[in-house]
Amino acid sequence: MIVNFRRAWPDELELLQRRFRLPVTLDENISWSVVCDTSPRERPLGVVVIARALNEAGTVARAALFWRMLPAYQKSDIERDLLLFALSETADDGVHSLFSFAALPATSPASKMLQSLGFTVTEQTDEFEAPFSAVWERCQRVYRLLGRRKAIPPGARIGPFEKKLLPDIRAIFQNTRIMGSLEFDARMSPFHDEPIDLERSTAILQNDQLIGAMLVSPSKLGHVYTVPARWVAKGHRHSWVNAVLIHNSVRQGVPLALDRVRFVANRENHKETAALAANLGSLQVRSLQRFGINLVGGQFP
Repeated sequence: MIVNFRRAWPDELELLQRRFRLPVTLDENISWSVVCDTSPRERPLGVVVIARALNEAGTVARAALFWRMLPAYQKSDIERDLLLFALSETADDGVHSLFSFAALPATSPASKMLQSLGFTVTEQTDEFEAPFSAVWERCQRVYRLLGRRKAIPPGARIGPFEKKLLPDIRAIFQNTRIMGSLEFDARMSPFHDEPIDLERSTAILQNDQLIGAMLVSPSKLGHVYTVPARWVAKGHRHSWVNAVLIHNSVRQGVPLALDRVRFVANRENHKETAALAANLGSLQVRSLQRFGINLVGGQFP
């Protein structure tokens, strides 16, 4: 086999996106590297995308790495060489540091591959799960109590993630370090493993001001209702807002006949979510890690 590592051509990006089901947008802030088998004719074996998040000055604030290989070439020297090629190209582009796009299980082949290339752990995330029926029963009890106390103010508006709210929700998640804009954008793609369900996610406004948002991603394959991001404005964090966020989203998951609810909590920034999961009877099911690397100097293993 003769393989070739190169930058992807503009006219093949859409094809690569579909073939490898890449949850990224096709814009100028993303660079693509591809490895191809060139005999007897060119065939893509894997692709790496580097997505850049820009700050207000238009310079790169953060860059994230995502890659996919055909199954036969996962955990191979070809996969490693493709990643090295992409790192070198990214360093030449002037990007100083790079982070793994997704949080990964510590013992996964992808984690081991990144560590072998010099990546180190930058964030740790825990996942908690509880039976869907138990969470729903608890939500109903709390919601009925709120109703008896008339705790929900008349001016509150509770609804789905309307498109006009998405820029504000995206910015809030980014600024509070709950979810980066790159991950938020990726979850808007149908190619993401857990895309945002805009109808079942919940936003709460009071006097037209956003005071709470909870993102949900139902998974038909695993019968799991994942809550990867949740935010409540200061001044409302120990109020009715938390209970209503969860009740409204979980209520809409009832027709899906799901088995479990999963909460995702970054150890540094999501301590409230971890506490909420514990209060709902959740148990920790796994820990994930996000990796980063300094590209200055361009020296890789």
